[in-house]
Amino acid sequence: WVDHCEFRDGVDGNFDIKNKSDYISVTYSKFHYLKPPKAGGSGGSDDHRYSNLIGSSDGATADRGKLRITFARCWWAPGCKERMPRVRFGKVHLVNNYFNSTVSNKCIAAGVEADIRVESNVFEGVKTPIDLMSGYTAVTAVDNVFTNTTGNQAGNKTAFTPPYSIIKLNKTAVKADVT
Repeated sequence: WVDHCEFRDGVDGNFDIKNKSDYISVTYSKFHYLKPPKAGGSGGSDDHRYSNLIGSSDGATADRGKLRITFARCWWAPGCKERMPRVRFGKVHLVNNYFNSTVSNKCIAAGVEADIRVESNVFEGVKTPIDLMSGYTAVTAVDNVFTNTTGNQAGNKTAFTPPYSIIKLNKTAVKADVT
């Protein structure tokens, strides 16, 4: 359980979860970047402020059946460019989170065999809240708020149902609670 943490300015990821990690909850944590883009920066990109990678590569098939992760009441704040999170192989539940990085290219990215439930989150001033990449399993997006966003907001197919109950905030209370 990762709770009430602040992650910032990670060179290639603020907080990544990979290599058969399993049953992880990340709650009330903030991910952001204060540093400006750097020419020739890490990851072969001039602006590689990519926050959270779930599953290390398309070939990391040992992650199948693992990477069961919940992000609840987290904040992807200014400076995050992508990977909020980017998911491969995992079953990831994103509930009651706040996304407001105006420099974003995309927020949640569903990659190879990603099974994601995006529920009662607030997306404000971001680009592509949900990126459906090739090879994903399913993304269900329900009861989210999109304010001044561009790009895809919808899921596709029916994602897993979490095997637990969680107290959900009303989506109108998320921003104030998380920030």
